[in-house]
Amino acid sequence: MSAVATVALAALLVAAPLLLSPPGPGPAEGGFRTLADPGRNAAAGEHYLRVVFAGTLAETARRELLVGAGARVVDGPSPAGVYTIAPRAADADGAAGLLAALRTDPGVVFVEPAAGHQALRADGTPR
Repeated sequence: MSAVATVALAALLVAAPLLLSPPGPGPAEGGFRTLADPGRNAAAGEHYLRVVFAGTLAETARRELLVGAGARVVDGPSPAGVYTIAPRAADADGAAGLLAALRTDPGVVFVEPAAGHQALRADGTPR
């Protein structure tokens, strides 16, 4: 047997268990999630947004910003500092207005609709 054939046979013997074994289980519950993951399901008709505030923004300023924008906290902050919020007016126009307002606020680092909810254009209007 040639050296090439011996190496090929050895490689096949090493790889065979990996090729023949069934796939492993999927990701464990509580594993990796994106910021857009809806996590907890929204009630029918609600439009959730994910928001991250500037680290220098005090908690009282965060609350004032959300109240002034017509929003309420649904969940959070997560360990990564992400809040899930909803507009007090639970329609697409309320979500679009809230999104547009928060995108212009210097105290907001990130704000986007949560996945699974109505998509909004870059200007905040419903698609």
